[in-house]
Amino acid sequence: MKKIAAKLFAYWVDRKNQKWINNPLEAQQKTLKFLVSSAQNTTFGKDHNFSTITDYKSFKKHGFLEENTKLWKPYFQKNMKKLG
Repeated sequence: MKKIAAKLFAYWVDRKNQKWINNPLEAQQKTLKFLVSSAQNTTFGKDHNFSTITDYKSFKKHGFLEENTKLWKPYFQKNMKKLG
């Protein structure tokens, strides 16, 4: 029974992986859209107008990729105090 379940699971995983293996650009675009839409209501997303990002071109136009040290104070430090 375990062998059959393992083979079915392996088949399912393989089919799922083949979707992004055969269409990597589409998979990356879907991932970018998911991440941007998930983050658009965060403080960082609001500050950087994530709601206007629709694809990689508009993502790249924002040019907000910053060093981690610049992100620490405005976005992470205040939340770390809440956890402690």
